[in-house]
Amino acid sequence: MEILAEPAYNLTNAALLYDVRMRTELAATLARGVLTFGAVVVARARWAAFGAGQLAYAIVLVAGYWRSVAGRLHAAGAPLAAALPARPSGGAPAFGAGALPLVASFGGQSVVKHLLTEADRLLLAALTTREARAAYAVVSNYGSLPARFFFSPLEEATRNGTSKEVARGAVAPAARALEAAGRLVVFAGAVVAVLGSGWGVLAARLALGPAWAATDVGAGLAAYCLYTFVLAVNGVSEAFAFAVADTAAVARSSGALILNFAATAAAGSCAYGGRHQGTNAHTQ
Repeated sequence: MEILAEPAYNLTNAALLYDVRMRTELAATLARGVLTFGAVVVARARWAAFGAGQLAYAIVLVAGYWRSVAGRLHAAGAPLAAALPARPSGGAPAFGAGALPLVASFGGQSVVKHLLTEADRLLLAALTTREARAAYAVVSNYGSLPARFFFSPLEEATRNGTSKEVARGAVAPAARALEAAGRLVVFAGAVVAVLGSGWGVLAARLALGPAWAATDVGAGLAAYCLYTFVLAVNGVSEAFAFAVADTAAVARSSGALILNFAATAAAGSCAYGGRHQGTNAHTQ
């Protein structure tokens, strides 16, 4: 169901209509939360409640994006079919000569990025206790709020804006936009890092209660705020790099990500494994 929103989502992003995206995703998230809460608390449903909430999210997402696209097409006097994928006329190929290698490079990179994203969870599941996994889930969910609400939209806006400028041959304006976005994320990321690293334990106590504050969650939130600063700077830099990259550059970036994944998995295995063995020895 959710994949049906992809064409409208791509058109909305390409047109830099972030207000539409904000309203649509906010409404979809609220629908998912309300339905999941009602199914769990009122209907006493368990696992089915989360599936129903995700279905509600997908329905609102599809309806919101396509409603916006349909309204803009109607105002321009174009049919809704103009927004749907179609083969080029005149027997032209569906993809340009260099499109398929570029799509393959981006596809492979998406797989590697997914493995990098899930590496911590896989290592935690294999090497740590349920309490450690619960603390990690709390830290990652709460700590990623600044990235999801501020840094991620800024990264996408930078990627789309610089792509349009570079496509027109205007590299200098794209570089100036990168400089402005870089200064913004450095300032905002530094604020998050400084405040979060010093107030992580207090934030855990206020938001989650003293029981969670007595665990490693406070220190984890403080460390995650420092990580958010690095993540924000990397996101804007990556957005510009991919806006100007060709197929060879994307392939080199994918190779670097593979090495990064191997290093992350090795470092995580040593860190989690050593701590797990130390905990067992202390318990014995």
